[in-house]
Amino acid sequence: MKNKVFYICGSSASGKTEFSIELAKHIQNAVFINADTMQLYKGLEPLAAHPTASEMSRIDTRLFSVFDIGKNISRSEWLEIAKKEIEQAFSDGKQPILIGGSRSFAATLAQAAYGIKLNVNQKKEPTFPEDANKKLDFPYPLYSIVLTPSGKNIEKRVLKRLKENSSASLEAVHNMRCNGYSELMPGASTIGVKEYSDVLDNKISLPLAEKEIIKRGISYINEQKILFTELSHKAKINNPLNSLVITSPSLDDKVSQALKYIEKIKASDRVTENKRIGSITI
Repeated sequence: MKNKVFYICGSSASGKTEFSIELAKHIQNAVFINADTMQLYKGLEPLAAHPTASEMSRIDTRLFSVFDIGKNISRSEWLEIAKKEIEQAFSDGKQPILIGGSRSFAATLAQAAYGIKLNVNQKKEPTFPEDANKKLDFPYPLYSIVLTPSGKNIEKRVLKRLKENSSASLEAVHNMRCNGYSELMPGASTIGVKEYSDVLDNKISLPLAEKEIIKRGISYINEQKILFTELSHKAKINNPLNSLVITSPSLDDKVSQALKYIEKIKASDRVTENKRIGSITI
C-alpha cells in the first residue's frame, strides 16, 4: 500500500482501539498515528480515553501523550506534525494509519485530503482553532474506515468506561489543578474536567458529576456520528473506495470487512497499473 494512508475514525466509545489492535495482527507493519485532540496531551489519559499501557504495548503508536496540557496548537500545525510521522513510517517501510474521533481533526483531514468541508461548531470545540479558508495540504491518498455502532452499544461502552476510569479521572483533574490548571488550557474542554473539578470544590456530588458526564458524553457522541457520516458520504462522491462504514458490533466482522476493503483498494491499484503499463506498451 505504497504512499497510502488509512484513517480509522468514529465516535468516542466506538471501539477504535480494540479494532486497531485486532487489525494490527493482519497488518504487521502498521503504525498508528493519533488523530484525536485530547489524546495528544499528557495527564488526560483517563479522561480522554487514551489506549491503556497494555493496549499501547500491543501496537506501534505515535503522537499519544506528547504535549503538556498548556500547549495549544492549530489544526494545521497538528497536520504538519502528523505528516512528518507518516513520512517517517513510509521511510521505515511501514503502513501509517491515523486513528481518532476528534471532529476538528476529521474536518482538517477531510478538507486536506478530499477537498470537502465538514460542519464543525467551533464554539463547542474552541481548541485547535483554524481559519476555515486556510489551504491545507495532504499529499497522500486517504482511505477512511468509519466505525458507527448502535446507540445501545455506545451507551453501554460509555457507562463501562466511566465506571472503570472515574477514580483515575478525578485524580487526573486534581493533578491538573495542582499544576496550574486554567480554564483557558486546551484540556479544559475535555468532558469531565469541569465536572470533576466541581466535585473537588464540593459544588456537586460525585454521582451527580458522573450523570452530567454521561449526558454530555452521549450528546457529543451523537454529534460525532453525524459528522463522520457526513465525512464518509462526501468522501465517496469522487471515489467510492475513499471510505468504508462499519456498523457491525462484532469485532471479527469489523476486521473482516476492513481487510476486504483493503484488498479492494489493492485490486484497484493493480487494474490502474495494468492500464498504465498497457498504455505505455501500445
